[in-house]
Amino acid sequence: MSKIQNKMLESQVITNLESDSETDFLSASVGKLLDNKKLDTELKSYTLIIDGTNGNDSTANGTLSKPFKTIKAAYDYLPDFVNTVNLKIKDGTYDEGSTIQLYKNIINLNISSYDENSAVIISAEQSNTRDSLIYISNSHKVTIDNISFTRNENLSSGNCITIDCTSFDITNCNFEDSYIAIKTSCSNGQIDNCKFDNLYCAINANKASNILSTNNESIQNVQYGIICNGSIVINYGENLIGTTDDYITTLYGRVFMTETEVAVASIINNSGEITSIGNTDTE
Repeated sequence: MSKIQNKMLESQVITNLESDSETDFLSASVGKLLDNKKLDTELKSYTLIIDGTNGNDSTANGTLSKPFKTIKAAYDYLPDFVNTVNLKIKDGTYDEGSTIQLYKNIINLNISSYDENSAVIISAEQSNTRDSLIYISNSHKVTIDNISFTRNENLSSGNCITIDCTSFDITNCNFEDSYIAIKTSCSNGQIDNCKFDNLYCAINANKASNILSTNNESIQNVQYGIICNGSIVINYGENLIGTTDDYITTLYGRVFMTETEVAVASIINNSGEITSIGNTDTE
């Protein structure tokens, strides 16, 4: 009888991560080990300026003297693995014609206006039915601050932000004239001091997301403040994020208003019948 010898495969440790190395990216994807101590010195941080008026994507390097014109070009400039990225956007309206996909492996991704006085609008025409203005995945921690989002009265489809990452903070942002303002899956996040106007839904939390909503308000015409599917949303503040009686709907999730549970579950069976379970009293 022939003897079969089994050998254990040895893990390959990557100690040098080139900024444009597809080999290293694929190696990490299939489970080879990264030498974290070595990579801490390899991973870089970037601050990139975006100026829709004076920027030039062909010659930009992200400095004040050579800013990018579009958010997409600035993001594409980055390597696949990054420590911290600060995208600082100057005054202007940014409609880039397709979803801005932010999918690289970034530990800390910060997107903000250039300063607190900058008026930044990320938008899309009403006829554009793409999924989101911005889609974010793979980043560990994401912050978005002082930016306005609008889809110009497209209330039938398309989101402002779709986010799928470990954690996020969205602060001081405005959302209007859209289908869903913020849609999140499998994330822990806080949404603070944001305003919602003319939307189908303000916050859509899915797949075991845990969301803390603080000091947010709807100005008018928000049909559903919170849609919660298999997640937990806690809403603190004087104002509800909805202006109709149906401001909250849940499916196998929980929504809390201050310290009172306002909805537990509404289950729709195959016949279309709805069964509500839990306390729906907001008093």
